[in-house]
Amino acid sequence: QWFTLTKPTYPDCLGFNDDGDPMYSLGRMSFEMFRPGDLVLSIDAVFNPVDLVERRGSSGGGNSVGNGGSSNNSGSGGTKKKEGSFSVPKTMQEEVSRILEDANTESDEKHVLRTYHIVTAFLIEPYSPSFGPNSPNSIVQSPIRGIMTVYGYALPDPNTPDRLSVWFSGGKMECGECRKSHKFQVWKRIFGDAVPTSPVVTAGKTTGAAAAVGGGGGRMEIATTKKRIPRRRRTFREGVVVIAAKLLLGAEGYDDGMDEETGTMGYSFSKPVGGHGKTYVDILHLDEQTRVMRGHAGTLYVFNRVGRRKGMCIDE
Repeated sequence: QWFTLTKPTYPDCLGFNDDGDPMYSLGRMSFEMFRPGDLVLSIDAVFNPVDLVERRGSSGGGNSVGNGGSSNNSGSGGTKKKEGSFSVPKTMQEEVSRILEDANTESDEKHVLRTYHIVTAFLIEPYSPSFGPNSPNSIVQSPIRGIMTVYGYALPDPNTPDRLSVWFSGGKMECGECRKSHKFQVWKRIFGDAVPTSPVVTAGKTTGAAAAVGGGGGRMEIATTKKRIPRRRRTFREGVVVIAAKLLLGAEGYDDGMDEETGTMGYSFSKPVGGHGKTYVDILHLDEQTRVMRGHAGTLYVFNRVGRRKGMCIDE
């Protein structure tokens, strides 16, 4: 896979954390598919796994074209897509189906289907007053690691050399902390069909986690209740984005909630956009170690080839 050397330059950046990493809202990073949308995240690293998609003609099965979420699990109550299935823009379905069925085009670079996933390692930022008094980051005392994956696919453009046409069929988000850790429990409080409550200042003895900030007989304590409350409703802007994604992209699974055991949630697009001449990247340089590309919007990307990233504790 490839590691992105260039820092993300997405719109609506909220500033930079102490390490110089850009911060964005969860909604901005996930097409508003995940809630709470105003949760503040920082981007630690971005990876781009690129692999050949196995042809049915040479393997006897394994991939299907149409509605699907690239074998993601949308949560405890979500619809589980068929393993190996993924959706394709309508204008490319015939071409992709033909490629997957034809075992004789193995060496034809003009007919090679590849994955083009975007894997973002992020941190849920500890609360800062700049996030606002009602920020869902209010219960986060130290950074919590997570991984967001957007499932993408790419085909060579038949008319333009060194150009890959790209589309995205869905995504998922998972916790990067060990499941037995306290941080994983905080993750579940944030995403488990609830919005965490803000710290509440009370007098005398409290229940739950508390920190004394005074002395004497009537000490003051800051307590954060562990009781979950219904999730915050989406704002008007967030709602418009979700409705548009549902109508235009066939978005589904985004409201199925989190898998309580794994902390994973996901979504899929049955009508993804993209394809030849619409969404693409031009390969400017490629060797064994480095890849330089320019996106259709003009953004320059520089990648370095790496192996599996170490240090992420994701339970199998």
